[in-house]
Amino acid sequence: MFSSDKLPTSKPIIIQTMSDIINESNIVIANLVSTYSDKFKKALNENSNVYDEKASSILAEASKEVVSSIISEYEKILNSATSLKTKVSDTLSKLNAENKKLIEKYKPMLDVLDTSNISYEISKYSLDKFQIGAMISGIYNTLENNINEETKPNLKDIDEILKKNILGVSPTIDISSFYDTARSMLVDIKSKETKLFSSSIYEELLNATSYLNEEDIYNNLVSAISNKISKIKKMQQELILIKDANTDEYSNNTMVNFCMFKKYVFTSGITIIEDIINLKLNIIGELCSDYRKIIINTYNTVSDGSEKINTSNIYKPEDDYFIEMAYIECVSNRELI
Repeated sequence: MFSSDKLPTSKPIIIQTMSDIINESNIVIANLVSTYSDKFKKALNENSNVYDEKASSILAEASKEVVSSIISEYEKILNSATSLKTKVSDTLSKLNAENKKLIEKYKPMLDVLDTSNISYEISKYSLDKFQIGAMISGIYNTLENNINEETKPNLKDIDEILKKNILGVSPTIDISSFYDTARSMLVDIKSKETKLFSSSIYEELLNATSYLNEEDIYNNLVSAISNKISKIKKMQQELILIKDANTDEYSNNTMVNFCMFKKYVFTSGITIIEDIINLKLNIIGELCSDYRKIIINTYNTVSDGSEKINTSNIYKPEDDYFIEMAYIECVSNRELI
């Protein structure tokens, strides 16, 4: 038997997201660059700020080490794509199982009841937006059209440009509240649709999870990141093969620094995409919750034969927080607005 003060404890399993890995990789590379920067400055100071062979050799070493680190960190990010795939897959599988279970319970009972006078109001969802391929194209668009070696926008501007390109909105759109902007593009809570209850709601509920596909997300991310790794490995080989004494190491180092900056931009875009996927996942959960509320409320309304029910009222699932307390299957992560 274990004594009370010697009970075994288990540490919580912490699954790192792609964003976690990306943030760590930025720190690793920044620290490496800082180390070589200090070495380079020290070499110059020791030689009266004259750029000599020692300073050149430090730049050559820095270029090769930084490129090697960029590849290594990209590979970690590539491996972390599995965590996003798993999260999406697990969440959608859980939603699907719960949706099917609810339909199996309530559909047979509702099929024999008169639901023709039951109506409900629901927000307009546009969950077909933000396809993974289009969002990745937004990153490439930023890299190709908004960044060059002569002009590198500051990080705040890059963040805004990235977000607009990934969302596919006009450069003039205000995205100071990025979350609200992205959310409003997926669900318009101000524009409602009023519908009569019908059997089509079961298919709509089952289709709600089809707007995200974990395999599609994973394959597109892996393809994009692998492409980046291949290009940087080519640069790495060119740096390794350089043995000419007249090689301009300063220019090579400048090229590597620009590669590092592009890596920052690209991975920042991946972080934004991960945030959008998580947002979309939450909204899919909200939509499932709304449909479940409608089904349960409809059954409760038409199955009560104790008195005449007023079926002229339009049911509003988004406002019905009481049903979430009574039926656990209706719970959603919707924010109170």
